[in-house]
Amino acid sequence: MRIAILHHHLRPGGVTRVMENAVASLDGSGHECTVLIGEPCPQRSPLRDVARTVDGLKYRASAGNLTAQELALRLRTAAGPPPDVWHFHNHCLGKNVLLADAIAILAQQGENLLLQIHDFAEDGRPANYAVASQAKSLYPQSARCHYAVLNGRDYSILKGAGLAPDRLHLLPNPVMVPEIRATSFATGRRVLFYPTRGIRRKNIGELILLAVLLSEHGFGVATSLAPDNEVWRPVHAGWEAFARQHQISASLGVVQNTAYGSHSFGEWMTTADAIVTTSITEGFGLVFLEPFLFNKPLVGRDLPDVTRDFRALGLSFAGLYQRLLAPCDWIALEPIEAQISELISRQYQICGQTAPPGAAKRALGAICHEHYIDFGGLGEPAQKAVILRCLASPPAREAVSVLLSNGAVLGAANWLVASINQPVKQECAALLEEHFSLSTYGRKLASIYQTVANGDGAMTLFDQEPFDQKKVLTAFLSPENFHCLKTA
Repeated sequence: MRIAILHHHLRPGGVTRVMENAVASLDGSGHECTVLIGEPCPQRSPLRDVARTVDGLKYRASAGNLTAQELALRLRTAAGPPPDVWHFHNHCLGKNVLLADAIAILAQQGENLLLQIHDFAEDGRPANYAVASQAKSLYPQSARCHYAVLNGRDYSILKGAGLAPDRLHLLPNPVMVPEIRATSFATGRRVLFYPTRGIRRKNIGELILLAVLLSEHGFGVATSLAPDNEVWRPVHAGWEAFARQHQISASLGVVQNTAYGSHSFGEWMTTADAIVTTSITEGFGLVFLEPFLFNKPLVGRDLPDVTRDFRALGLSFAGLYQRLLAPCDWIALEPIEAQISELISRQYQICGQTAPPGAAKRALGAICHEHYIDFGGLGEPAQKAVILRCLASPPAREAVSVLLSNGAVLGAANWLVASINQPVKQECAALLEEHFSLSTYGRKLASIYQTVANGDGAMTLFDQEPFDQKKVLTAFLSPENFHCLKTA
């Protein structure tokens, strides 16, 4: 089959890696892949030989003089011979105001489509949703239009909104060591390595607090990449300056960075004493799986909506906490509630909704636990105030606790050290090979393509399916789901 795989760009990141793995997994299977992107292909991309640039496919918040019909025609022209399946990535994220409508036109014309969703604009991305909501049909419905999602939560959301189960596929990402394991290098202290790009929702402040809590145990922390989006760079730079000013052992954006020795991702993973995550939201959750491949313990914040799927396969995550708790009396809650009220009202307004009565109190209540507040639920100014208190007082550091899934509240530093020192269960790596290998992914993907291409030939049912787009929004938009770090 001829497959056209489409995204806005091939910059380093999760979606790009998925596209690279998709093409690699189909190598030798008889499928001919063409990759269509909106920006020039990076020189070192493994997809360079099959990538073609389409004018109009890159990020765009306004249509300008281009129409959705013209974009659809450009996609057809760039694809060359008509594809048997069009495979779009993140079409509904609101990065391109015309893309969803261009896809709807292809659906109306009876094309075979696979729309793979990694992230939702509805999930705390008001600026994205403002663009995405301009589409006439954000989630096109057609007998030949199928959807793929990364986890059970997203599957349930689309199914609950009315998407026919026979056109909805669960397609977890493949997981594999991206480089040959390298030898470790000297760092001068023990390292918790966070393999992430440091955007706001990765909760870098919590990582820096962990560095403070564990400093007496000889630990420092490091992240792999700095943000490439100029919107997030000032926040990231602010955390870098904060850590430097207060002499906190936190190195941000270390991979291939000359300031930190130009070491590769694999070298940092190999060198680390443990892998850490403090993210407040993930699409697939690669960070929860990669540590097993490097035989490293994982510690940090649990995301049950993501890890639930992994636990169902037999993987265990003993080093994850549900919340990182600081005493409520450390923080002036009234200004925080006022800030939340303003942010949550704006978020609802952008989404064309009205915030329910008491929304700010409900949102604040969702991050409180008895006399504690979840550090990850705070915005950056409040997070910095908590960190400064811990820096100034050893007893304050001892007052920071973790809430575990069994309801236990334990001192954070001692519990984290004990978790880091626990041996990694060797059977978990075997489970990853069974369920998330590149060959397993290739078989799943090829099977989905075949299902999409083998439609029954029925006429297109565009806009006649009982799909309720508003249910996708309401699945994410609630005061209890509000998060300061998910606002722009």
